Amino acid sequence: MPIKKIDTYATEVAGMGFDAISKDNELRNAVSKALEQALNKDQFVFLNDKNRDPLYLYKTYVEKNTVNVSADMVKQCADAVANPAALKTAIEAVTAEVKKLFKTNIRPNLMSSPAFAFWVRTQNLPAIKANVAKLSKILGIEDTKNLTEALCEQHFGNKATAAALMKKIEAQEKAKDLYKAMVANLAKAGLA
Repeated sequence: MPIKKIDTYATEVAGMGFDAISKDNELRNAVSKALEQALNKDQFVFLNDKNRDPLYLYKTYVEKNTVNVSADMVKQCADAVANPAALKTAIEAVTAEVKKLFKTNIRPNLMSSPAFAFWVRTQNLPAIKANVAKLSKILGIEDTKNLTEALCEQHFGNKATAAALMKKIEAQEKAKDLYKAMVANLAKAGLA
């Protein structure tokens, strides 16, 4: 699996739609936190609500318009409260509108969300760890924990943190090489 940037994942998730997002618990939680941070969580909660009774949905979400649909839709639902069939049709229109708003609003919210960035990291971690395993064998680096973190930071644009971690690895490797050289010189001199 190739390593992807946050904008790639945000575009993919935005294109998935609500139904696909809700099937993956970790992704659903990341999206929920991103929308909560952006004050758009009511749309997500509305779509995620298991109680699909039209009167309940109207009273809970549409009456006060917490889902941010047009005033015409709110009025249409208010006028249909006494007629269950008409209310059901109106709520279906609201649901379609909320899904459209959700899809439109989700990408920018995901791009700025720390929760979504963390989810992206967890998605990329297996590929990064595989790269680290190969790289550590080639370079002879034993500190795979810091190397993994450095590659993660580099990939996600935190170049200063990545550089600091690489400096730490470099210092450890120099100390290890110095120790090996000292042991070899002691052995050569017959002192070890």
